[in-house]
Amino acid sequence: SALFSLTALLIFTGHAGDALTHGSDFLNPPPLADWFSQKSTASKIITMDSPAEDVVTNIFHEKCVSCHGPNKQKGELRLDSRDAILNSADAALIHADNSLLMDRITLPLDDDDHMPPQGNKQLSKDEIAFLSWWITNGAEFDKSLAQLKLPSNLHGMLTEIMAENPL
Repeated sequence: SALFSLTALLIFTGHAGDALTHGSDFLNPPPLADWFSQKSTASKIITMDSPAEDVVTNIFHEKCVSCHGPNKQKGELRLDSRDAILNSADAALIHADNSLLMDRITLPLDDDDHMPPQGNKQLSKDEIAFLSWWITNGAEFDKSLAQLKLPSNLHGMLTEIMAENPL
């Protein structure tokens, strides 16, 4: 009976630890209908006429949403939608003067507070430069990249985004 009790306790604590680390639904597969759906997971084509929101959400979905999305909100932060970003628990997330987001993504990789954590897919220099430019220019979601006057040194990033997420 002691062996049975210890085995049950080990299974329970292991599951509880995984749920704490990976979220409560880490063992739940997607609905069966999603397995056979014809929905494309590719991102929209991003051009200079695209709203800045398309680029921002593309970066966040690629690098941040696995830990800061609808299923898991580490640090009580969601980055999966405009509303989630704007309603963030930390009001300094995207403020130009002191952006917590920029502070975290520009920390050295070996810093415990660096985001995304070591071992996860990191933001490219262009993605960091884009987010810095976007935040510095008021973190506008609705204005197009042309209206916001995307600097020419960041134009190449649009091509990179399309290469990573082809239609």
